[in-house]
Amino acid sequence: MMRHRKQTGAILVITLIMIALIAVIGVTTINTGTDQINMARNAEARSEAMQRTQSIIDAVLSNNNLAVNNTAGLAACFNVPNCPDVLSLPAELTANGEGNRITVRVNRLLPLFTAPPANLSSSAGLFTAAQFEVEATYDATDIRGGRATLVQGVMILINRGSQ
Repeated sequence: MMRHRKQTGAILVITLIMIALIAVIGVTTINTGTDQINMARNAEARSEAMQRTQSIIDAVLSNNNLAVNNTAGLAACFNVPNCPDVLSLPAELTANGEGNRITVRVNRLLPLFTAPPANLSSSAGLFTAAQFEVEATYDATDIRGGRATLVQGVMILINRGSQ
């Protein structure tokens, strides 16, 4: 004759605990993967914003004649509130609404004229220099892109006879 034992369900409880642990490990793995994807996306957006900001500064320096006059603190801007909007940028930088994400400010620094770098050797005496600071910002955070601001110093050599 066979005797029936009373079942307490211990195996069921242990199995449910194991399933819960596997589910927690799975959710943690998915969250870690998602976080890594977001970090990679943010790094790419930051890098793209930095490159775009550098190309904006390069465009300002190559397409605009920086005013070399006797006005220290002179500012020329693009898309900056309370600053004269006199700088021009190439169409490829401002197309498709990109111009709204760009701000540029060029400031004339003191002293008005300074000695050129010493590495000009024998021709250094023929020139003086004007110094500028170019600050550019590219902000694409409205479209989940990156934001970068760069400030670059620029020295323009001026023939002493043209002052």
